[in-house]
Amino acid sequence: MIAVIKTINDKYHQNGDCRPISPQAMEKDMINRRTLMATGALAAAALAAMPASTASAENHASQALTAQSRTVEIEGGTIAYRRFGQGRPLLFIQRFRGGMDDWDPALLDALAHGREVILFDSLGVSESTGETPSTLEGAADIAAHLIAALGLDKPDIIGWSMGGMTAQILALRYPDAIGKVILAGTTPAGGTPEFTPPSQDWFAVAGQPQYTVDDLTFLFFTDTPAGQAAGAASAERISARRPAQEMKTTPAVMAAQVAATTSFLRNEGGWYERLPEINTAVLVANGDRDASFPVINSVILAREIPGAQLVIYPDAGHGFHFQYAERFAEDALQFLND
Repeated sequence: MIAVIKTINDKYHQNGDCRPISPQAMEKDMINRRTLMATGALAAAALAAMPASTASAENHASQALTAQSRTVEIEGGTIAYRRFGQGRPLLFIQRFRGGMDDWDPALLDALAHGREVILFDSLGVSESTGETPSTLEGAADIAAHLIAALGLDKPDIIGWSMGGMTAQILALRYPDAIGKVILAGTTPAGGTPEFTPPSQDWFAVAGQPQYTVDDLTFLFFTDTPAGQAAGAASAERISARRPAQEMKTTPAVMAAQVAATTSFLRNEGGWYERLPEINTAVLVANGDRDASFPVINSVILAREIPGAQLVIYPDAGHGFHFQYAERFAEDALQFLND
């Protein structure tokens, strides 16, 4: 069962049938998008039926916390990666300023029950060497080179935030190299007036030289009691391997990633107009209160990509997939297995 926020469940799903709604139907409900963003009590009601992650992430049982890093050479440097789990490969493409250690172990372990999880640090990031590209086209090339270097047979892709932007380009430039795609907490290129950029407050915190746990909670979770509790729990799970607030990138890497995402958000590569060319199955997912890429951007993505499915999680922000780790993993595996 794929869950969406309460405002959509009531209108579109009957008798417990919670299949993803069509983007066209969702778009009609978002003519005034404030209706969707201000979920309030409705989101709280949905939470009662859809609990957030309760994973204790016991360290001794976590593959995510014990998997060892390996390396492989690609054009431009050495890529550090980890792989664990069982099933078809699922390649993770990380967010702005993030590394392998910034994924929530609860999510990774839940997905590893049905997929071989493959994490990597892109060139110049954390454990990898080389120079970080200043375009997302370059980031997509790195992912494609890694797929070839590891001999992966059409791996499925999950891209979060900046990684979701990269995944869109990967799907368009290397369609024969990948399987299905999950676009989590991300956005299309800014090729439409509907596109809503992050707030200046969010940018100010995201660009700080060093993070605190409070900063991470602000960036990725809502300010409600449920969101704050989820943020603290996720930071604790991530910190079991390496402190969640520890910066995994250098200022030079951040500058390159800022240049890359800025170009994409300005649609300088014309990627927005090419979204209808994506010919693989796509799941778009987000929290209903994502301060980084507001949920309207997810609706636009799902509308423009042929056949895309859309799922929205209540009282959740940019880190919705950490807040609802088991729920999202179940939804993701259902999509990937269909």
